[in-house]
Amino acid sequence: MNLRREAIDRVCQIRLEGCEGGPCCLCHWRQLDISGLGMKSPDQLGAWGCHHCHSIVDTHKADTAIQLDFAKAVFRTQAQLIREGKIQ
Repeated sequence: MNLRREAIDRVCQIRLEGCEGGPCCLCHWRQLDISGLGMKSPDQLGAWGCHHCHSIVDTHKADTAIQLDFAKAVFRTQAQLIREGKIQ
C-alpha cells in the first residue's frame, strides 16, 4: 500500500488555523530516533496535510501546541486508513 499516494485528494487532517483543506500530501512525523539526518519517518507515522498546514508543522517544530495538533492528525489519518481496511 502506497500511503503517500493515498494522501492525494484527501481532506487535511492537521486542520491548523488557515487550513486550505486540500489538496493533500503525506506529512511525516519528525522525532529524534525515528527520523532525521535525511531520513523520513515511516509512512504509517504521517498525516494528510494541505500545503499550508504542512509548511507550519515543518517550520514550528518547537511549538508544543502545533506538534500536538499534528500528532492528533496522524491518529485521525491512521483511523481513517484502518476504517478503509488499508492498514491494520
